[in-house]
Amino acid sequence: MGDIRDSIDKNAGRGYVIMDGSMEELTGMTKVTAKRAIKTRTRKPLGQRITQTKITGIENNGTLTVDHYETARFNKMIDEYESTGKMPVFDLQIINEDTSTTVGRRVVRYYDCMLNADLSLSELEDSTDDAVTVDLGFTFRRKKILEDYTRPE
Repeated sequence: MGDIRDSIDKNAGRGYVIMDGSMEELTGMTKVTAKRAIKTRTRKPLGQRITQTKITGIENNGTLTVDHYETARFNKMIDEYESTGKMPVFDLQIINEDTSTTVGRRVVRYYDCMLNADLSLSELEDSTDDAVTVDLGFTFRRKKILEDYTRPE
């Protein structure tokens, strides 16, 4: 039976962006989600009641929520695309590490990430004192689990 003491806290970890051989911590990251969606095609042959499904591929995407100051590097990517026609790619490395557990840590690297959503340039609002955070959508070409959790003790 599992022990709640080995459940991983969502806020126990950190993230890094890797560009041009340089790895920098995303100190303003407040949330990250990376997902792999299985893409399918379905059909129902004549005279049958069961719909058939065929897997046609995998779509990799995610969302990175950061404090507004972290958008500078990503805005530079869009500026580069605007001036050269080539969109820069980057890698993300996400570490889940809750030292209060016995399962260790998971380190996942997402390769060839590319922005695929709107990017805020400026935000002001007089009705709130919340911090300015931005959700950045991205895709990634592949992922590799560099370290993975162990079974609970």
